[in-house]
Amino acid sequence: MHEPLAADDPLTRTALDLLRVIHGRPSHDEPALVRDLTLGQVRLLILLRREGPQPMGRIADVFDLSSTSSTGFVARVERHGLVSRRHRSDDRRVVECVLTEAGQELVDAWTGVRIDVIRQGLAALLNGLAEKGLLETTAVMVTGEFGRTPKINTRSAEGGRDHYPRCMF
Repeated sequence: MHEPLAADDPLTRTALDLLRVIHGRPSHDEPALVRDLTLGQVRLLILLRREGPQPMGRIADVFDLSSTSSTGFVARVERHGLVSRRHRSDDRRVVECVLTEAGQELVDAWTGVRIDVIRQGLAALLNGLAEKGLLETTAVMVTGEFGRTPKINTRSAEGGRDHYPRCMF
């Protein structure tokens, strides 16, 4: 069993430097609305940006919500003017959630900020590891918190694996 790292350990200091870079960004670097959205709402916007309009039932499945809860969840984002709901043209019984132009612009702006933060943070981490002589003996892994289910979705014509928001928890 390894002993816990001391606060003055070079690797701990480097990790703390990375966190300072990421968390030390001024809040004015983010669009104001991003600061007002929950993580779930941001995930919804990213899902719609990546995969296009989604039926409300799919949103309920992806976010593990009841149909009633998913309606309220989407309505809160809709009030910001970032998404809208509409009936599908090929089946009026199906209501789908669509990213508005304002929502698309917000996600594009936010994604640019996020990528910039990740690049700066990784550069700080790798430079710190190199300066401390730890780069050759340290594995660095970058991952997201939003994974895929282990099961293939057979209910959809496209198939594939669904989003699984609890994979990292």
